[in-house]
Amino acid sequence: MLADGHEEPVGTGHAGHVAAAVQEYAGQGLRVLAVAMRNLTAADSAAARDRDAVERDLTLLGLVAMFDSPRPEVAGAVARCHEAGMRVHVVSGDHALTGSAPADPRH
Repeated sequence: MLADGHEEPVGTGHAGHVAAAVQEYAGQGLRVLAVAMRNLTAADSAAARDRDAVERDLTLLGLVAMFDSPRPEVAGAVARCHEAGMRVHVVSGDHALTGSAPADPRH
């Protein structure tokens, strides 16, 4: 949906702007969720169990960026691991930039 309220599918012209915004937010360590919509028909209701069928032709409403701070004890635990000669690896279901941002000294 555009700023003027006009609905327009996200095409190649907008996809780059959306991807850039996701990269920017994720690079700041933010979790990013896309919010989209589509009007469902009676036929769609029958296919509601088929995720691919329902999640098509969506209109992007916007992005939600959230900060989920690491627990306070994490920094000390990671420092002790480094002092002990251990390498620390982050496993996250988030975007790679979101998961690595807390380890970036610029943040």
